[in-house]
Amino acid sequence: MEDCIVQIPSPTLTNVTIHNNRSNGSGGGIFCQGEQGDCDLYLKNVTITGNEAYNWGGGIYSQYSDVVIVNSLIADNKTSEYGGGGGICCVVNSTMALANVTVTRNRAYLGGGIQVEYDSNMHLENCILWGNEPDETFIATGAYVSANYCDIGEEAIGTGNINSNPLFADTLFYYLSEESPCIDTGNPDTLYYDIEDPDNSGFALYPAMGTLHNDMGTYGGHGNYEPVLSTDDPQISHSIAIHNYPNPFTSSTVIHYTLPQNIREAHIEIYNIKGQLVQTILSFPNPSLSGRNGMKTGLGTHEVIWDGKDDKGKKIGAGMYFIYMKTGENVNVRKIVKLNL
Repeated sequence: MEDCIVQIPSPTLTNVTIHNNRSNGSGGGIFCQGEQGDCDLYLKNVTITGNEAYNWGGGIYSQYSDVVIVNSLIADNKTSEYGGGGGICCVVNSTMALANVTVTRNRAYLGGGIQVEYDSNMHLENCILWGNEPDETFIATGAYVSANYCDIGEEAIGTGNINSNPLFADTLFYYLSEESPCIDTGNPDTLYYDIEDPDNSGFALYPAMGTLHNDMGTYGGHGNYEPVLSTDDPQISHSIAIHNYPNPFTSSTVIHYTLPQNIREAHIEIYNIKGQLVQTILSFPNPSLSGRNGMKTGLGTHEVIWDGKDDKGKKIGAGMYFIYMKTGENVNVRKIVKLNL
């Protein structure tokens, strides 16, 4: 595929290779730019290699966008000697969530692997960020990057991270060798388990390796981390409104919502990037949930504080989440980011 410029509001790319392209500006492989966060890009099983940008984002450039990347490889991309974000450049109010992504051997003047700045945020889960030059990350003031169960060639904020040579078996597909410390060391939750080998019960199907526990990098996990937004969702409606502040947030956020006239039902729920329900904040006319947490169900604009916990009262981890509001046939969705400081 030639240099990819995203020009539709919510594109999805799956099973695509973007290779050996060059941009005289930014985004050698993919250039994704919205207006005030109205562009949602979802990448799954995508290989982005050998691309070059003169300015920023040799592999991917994101501005005013929300991007989810799953089971993908971003390798051997570069910028000019003065550019930033050899693999990924995430800037200007962008949010990125990466699950089982390998970012390796990319080069730039700043942030060989990733560059995050200008009020942007990134969360990595089960990823490998290794061997990028001159550094793995460049994180500017006002930006934030968190990582859980990742192999990163420098200190990282988060849980379960390691700093060890991933020992790739090759430099084309970047499979893990049998001695790799990334085998079975991803997030231990069963939600992240590798696909099982049908001929070898209890063991992962190649190119995942070891047991069913998640492997860090491109080939671990089951690949079904779908965002709550999809092409099958109802049409987004602006007749109902939902906003929150602050966003990103660390401990709690205030959700403002407006209910129209003559509604027979209203639902406000929180989902994670895998499309799993985290908390039901409002379910009207369900009497057990109506008005919980101080929610009001009458006509007009209301607000409620969400404390960043799931339905079981457990604090959620850092990452991208979605506030999903539905009244009858009307749907509205708000993307939010939880940070751990």
